[in-house]
Amino acid sequence: MAVPTRQRDGAGTKSPPARSTGMTRISLSTLALCLVPLVAGAQTTPQAAMDDGPWIDLPAGYTVDTSPPTAADIHAMADLDGDPSVLTEDEARMIAVLSQILLGSPLVD
Repeated sequence: MAVPTRQRDGAGTKSPPARSTGMTRISLSTLALCLVPLVAGAQTTPQAAMDDGPWIDLPAGYTVDTSPPTAADIHAMADLDGDPSVLTEDEARMIAVLSQILLGSPLVD
């Protein structure tokens, strides 16, 4: 009895499938999953000690406020139409996203 496959020989019966000699799809997937942490670690590992600070000279009299934004600051950033008394759906979504990003707890070493 012939084995059903996608290939046909000259006599009209189906021949058995050819076996692949390379890496299987599962092996390639496993290899890719194992390489992800290596690539991520290579991108986040510091190459040399660097001092943390501004990389350009700030103009005279310019100060940087590093305190977290207030709710009023976030509402001002999300104001799309210029009228702070009107809150649109887009502004409400933007306020929600900005609040999650800017008011989240930072990671501490």
